Parts: sequence; C-alpha cells; structure tokens
Amino acid sequence: PGVRVVLQTGAPAEALQRVAEGIADIAVAALPRKIPSGLTAVSLMTTSLELIAPQPIGEAHIDRLAELSARVLPADLAGLPMVLPRSGLAREHALRWFGAVSPRLYAEVSGSEAIISMVRLGFGVGVVPRIVLDSSALKADVRVLKADPPLENFELGLVAQTRRLHEPAVAALWNLRR
Repeated sequence: PGVRVVLQTGAPAEALQRVAEGIADIAVAALPRKIPSGLTAVSLMTTSLELIAPQPIGEAHIDRLAELSARVLPADLAGLPMVLPRSGLAREHALRWFGAVSPRLYAEVSGSEAIISMVRLGFGVGVVPRIVLDSSALKADVRVLKADPPLENFELGLVAQTRRLHEPAVAALWNLRR
C-alpha cells in the first residue's frame, strides 16, 4: 500500500545514472565491476550474453550466416551488419569479444528488446542478455549462434542510492529479493 510502481525499460546503462540522479528509486541493471559512489547494489543472478541472428530468409548476409559452423568466431562475422547496444556492459563485452576484428555497425540502439526486433527483421547480428531473449515474444524468430570464445557473462542486480535504503518504498522493493 502506498507504493506506486512505474516500470521503465530501455538502456541498462542509463539505469544506474537514473538512480544516482534520484530520477528512479531503484533499478534492476547489469552491475559494473565498480559500483559508483553513493549507490549500493546486490547481485540477483548471472546471465549470459548471446549472439543472435535472424532466421534464414534468403538475403545475402543471412545466407552467409546459414553457412557458418556451429561455432562462430569473431572473424566469421567480419563484414556482416551488427546491431549493438549504444552503451553499457553488453556493448563493452561484445566489442571485447571482437578483439582485433572491427564489427560493421549497422545500428546502435537503446534496449535489448529493440536489438531482438532489428535482428528479427534481418538488419544484422546482435548481442543480448539471455534473460531478455528467454522472455521475448520474438525469441522463435531469431537463432542463437555459439560464440567462440563465449561472450562474457554479467551480473544483474538491484541498485539504489545508499542513503535511501531505509525509506519505506525503497526498503520494500529491496527486501523482495530475499
């Protein structure tokens, strides 16, 4: 009672900033290795990052994906269009996975749901957290490629301003994790 929930989706990288600025009381977000000063975070789970491609539909870059072996190396994707997050840990992990190979960025978007939609429509290959893919209504319209080496996992957790953890609404949400 007395708690109003306003749920926003979008760029996970912006979630921590929204909490730090007091725009949001609490966030579920990918946790960086170093939590910014003034914020407290608790890990909820680990999720893998998945390399996704559209189902084959006959376009040139899609046909090339259909010919890939079960394991996909960064070099296998050279020249293919990529749809990546505009910012955040998923983007950092994806770019680190590519290493010396420069991905051909077709689009940079906010939010994993948008990446899944663009990949489904055939705009390129994308990188999304497994937890988002598993809950997507579009998951049957994309296929998961086996990245070799695997993309780095990351922790999802709750984040709040440390000084606000005692406030009733924040405390109620914070304590739901138990």
